[in-house]
Amino acid sequence: MICSVKEHSKESVPVFWARGRHYDVGYRIGQLTQDLVQECVTQNATLQQKLLPFYNTQDGHRVVQNFLNTTKAVFPQYIDELKGTADGAKVSFIELFLYHIENELKERLNIRTEQEGCTDILINLPEAHVTAHSEDVRPSFLNKCFIVQVVIVSDVTGEEVENFTAFTYPGSPCCIDV
Repeated sequence: MICSVKEHSKESVPVFWARGRHYDVGYRIGQLTQDLVQECVTQNATLQQKLLPFYNTQDGHRVVQNFLNTTKAVFPQYIDELKGTADGAKVSFIELFLYHIENELKERLNIRTEQEGCTDILINLPEAHVTAHSEDVRPSFLNKCFIVQVVIVSDVTGEEVENFTAFTYPGSPCCIDV
């Protein structure tokens, strides 16, 4: 696996290159962004004060396990990458997973916060097909996001199966927006 980073400042966005299996890519990027990932998990008040206590209830554990099982069934590669990220950043996998399903759990628990996240607009008309996304993410992510150039290789053959560039947030699988 190859991974590197270009130096950056507050006026630029860092770029990481990674090649490997989903877990390997997550692990290496988790290592390189360890402080940022740990900060995202430990300093997220909703996660620490609401979602973790909910998860530690019987109902919460069941709900989260359903999310996890569904995600594993439909997108196992995302779970592999997220496990790698958690291991590389030295954070709990379940806390990182809760961090990613924060909006769904907040809806279930009827939790409202000031910053609700980005906005998506989809227009599907015969004369126009438009997908738009605003990056009005949490202010705490200022100067903490990065770009990844990733090559995913097959677990079996080692051959390239994916090659992409993405703008991402600390702790996020490279293909997923928080």
